Order: sequence, then structure tokens, then C-alpha cells
Amino acid sequence: MQYTKVARPFFKEELEEYNKTFSLKEKVDNIKQAVGNKIFTVKFLKLNGDLRTITCRLNVQKHCGNNVPTVDLNKYLVVFEMNKLQYRNVNVDKIVWLKFRNKKWYFQWV
Repeated sequence: MQYTKVARPFFKEELEEYNKTFSLKEKVDNIKQAVGNKIFTVKFLKLNGDLRTITCRLNVQKHCGNNVPTVDLNKYLVVFEMNKLQYRNVNVDKIVWLKFRNKKWYFQWV
């Protein structure tokens, strides 16, 4: 399987360049393609400014109400949190790092 460039930067300057290069939709699509249907961990900033780390998965259909998303899918990842068996909306712009297949991908400095 070949991955598109999700994020690899180690230096702040490279990270800023990455964030300028890709649009939100491209970031969402890259993450979905790279992670696929596997379990992953994501750390992100909540709306109130707190950091949250969750273990989750994409494309879960169980426990879903009417199957109609209430958020902009070009801006948010709709994930299923494995520990609490609840859905979460993760703003792609607020992702700090994402870990899957024993690799951690950084998106911003905190």
C-alpha cells in the first residue's frame, strides 16, 4: 500500500510549510487514505483549549443514529472512540499528532 504525504515534519518551519501546502479537504482525504479502516490514536485540541488523546477508528457504522453527518466532512474527521463507544468530531486543523502502525505523524506544535 502506498501512502500519500500525511505529515512527516520534525522542524517547526517544515510543519508550517506543510500546513500552507495542503487544503483542509486534502488533509482529511490524506488521513483517511493513510489510516484506512485501522485503529489509530489522535491527540487534538478541543474547542475549550484542552488537549484530548483518544483511540479511535474511521468508518464505523454501528451505534449510528440516522447515518447523516451533522458536521462539515471537509473539515472534520468523524471517528468512533473505542474506549467510550461514542462518536467524536475531530477538527483536522486542531490535530497535534496522529499515531498508527507504530508511527507518529505530527501536524502542529503545542
